Amino acid sequence: MVFGDYQDPRSLALQRIQTAHVLDEPARRLPGFDLDAWLAQRDFDLPLGDDIELHAVLSRELEVLLRERPLAPDQQLEAAGDHEFVLRARVADTMRLRWWLLGFGDRITVLGPDRLREEMAATVRRMAAVYAGDAARDSMETSRTPATDMAVSAARNVQTAAHR
Repeated sequence: MVFGDYQDPRSLALQRIQTAHVLDEPARRLPGFDLDAWLAQRDFDLPLGDDIELHAVLSRELEVLLRERPLAPDQQLEAAGDHEFVLRARVADTMRLRWWLLGFGDRITVLGPDRLREEMAATVRRMAAVYAGDAARDSMETSRTPATDMAVSAARNVQTAAHR
């Protein structure tokens, strides 16, 4: 279904919709639209580029989780001592991946690709500065990454579309 003047499918953040009205005009179907194919495009994950080869060291708790729910079909987990494991998997380069990685805090360390490792390190430094309340917080705006800029832009676009 499409709405308004749009000719392509749109997703809306339902939590941002404040009111809804029943319209007299009928819903319009997009000819040839395939919902499964559209969802498979990962639009909801906020893609940032091509797939990447994720390389990380993780805790035993995460190893158990990833054995039950692999990140990717080609996922490899190898023991690296008594309490750590090495993860390798080809995954989509998305904002959701970054949120997932950050959500596990110090139980996972990204080793590669270098760009992702540097981005995670910069994010963690900014977070530490926020919690420390020190002067490093002042540099937060200048140390933003393209990925965080994209996420902010995507959120603004969704918000703008919801207000149309």
